[in-house]
Amino acid sequence: MAMHAAAAAQLPAGIPRSAAPQLHQLTQQVFASSYIEAMHWARAVPVAILIAGALACLTTRREAGPASVTASAGLATAASVGEA
Repeated sequence: MAMHAAAAAQLPAGIPRSAAPQLHQLTQQVFASSYIEAMHWARAVPVAILIAGALACLTTRREAGPASVTASAGLATAASVGEA
């Protein structure tokens, strides 16, 4: 990445200009490694939540309803299949 004069920060007092490229490289490395480390957790948390939700859906069981509700639902399904 090229260092642009407009984007370059001012060096603190007492720091020689010859150290500017090294400081810039060090700043880039620290930012990149911290950003990447944070992104691992930012990606892992939603994935863990999705997996937990999927497991909750797989372990949920339906309760059997009253026989009249089940029978009328079966008739309605059979009637709609016959119409198609």
